[in-house]
Amino acid sequence: EAVLALSWERPHLAPLMWQRVERQLQRIRDELVLPAPELDALIAGQSIACKTNLKVRLAAKADREANYVRLASPWAKEARYA
Repeated sequence: EAVLALSWERPHLAPLMWQRVERQLQRIRDELVLPAPELDALIAGQSIACKTNLKVRLAAKADREANYVRLASPWAKEARYA
């Protein structure tokens, strides 16, 4: 959401922002001692699970009614900074 908001009307900035995010995540991973399979998967370009709270909240329902969707990693080969 932050990259989308910050690159609104300046789409050429989005790839640069995603590159920085990717590098920062890799730096964080390099410092971790314990296993971090979710972070490893994200860095490797796998999709991540995201909760769909917005529609539930707009309908004034309980958050527990929200579903999960798979969000493609922006640096996955098939989505590279799309």
